[in-house]
Amino acid sequence: MSAGHHPPALPDPATLRARLEALRARRGFLLAHHGALAAGAPELHEAYLRMYEALAVRPRHLDPLTRETVWLAILVIAREGVGTHHLELFRDAGGTGAQAEAVIAMAAFAGGHDALVFARDSWGALLPDLDPDAAYGRGLDALCGGLLSPEAAELAMLAAQASRHGAAGVAFHLRRAYALGIAEERLVGLDGEMLDSY
Repeated sequence: MSAGHHPPALPDPATLRARLEALRARRGFLLAHHGALAAGAPELHEAYLRMYEALAVRPRHLDPLTRETVWLAILVIAREGVGTHHLELFRDAGGTGAQAEAVIAMAAFAGGHDALVFARDSWGALLPDLDPDAAYGRGLDALCGGLLSPEAAELAMLAAQASRHGAAGVAFHLRRAYALGIAEERLVGLDGEMLDSY
């Protein structure tokens, strides 16, 4: 640290509590990093909140149920147990327990695409009829059981594959999304869901 540089003073406890309570009132929840940032780097915390608001909260191209369906798939891929506020938002937007179960099962099956490609590449001579894309699509359709709109299911799985860095799975879901006629503004960034994990 340079001789003339002094870090800003930390907020006093009353100011910190007030800041966090205002955030809880506005968002309905607090996460662990909110307190740490608010206490240790208030200016960074304010910048983070503005970025998060623009990235993941402000409505843009997805209706609330589709947005929270996408979030639910991402939470499963990330094994993010503290994201329960997204489950509440999913239910508030009209999502049901059966729909949530379908999204969870579909996200869990995201790695199935890689397994099917592996099987074709490794055992293709013994499984000449194996079409990984077709088999993966049938599996997803069975797990979905018609409980989600085709668009919500596709966007959720596109986000799931992007979250797990599954390039072949992303390509598969982009092809299906275009075949469904999903507008590109609904694909690019998915309102920030693929870009943010909290």
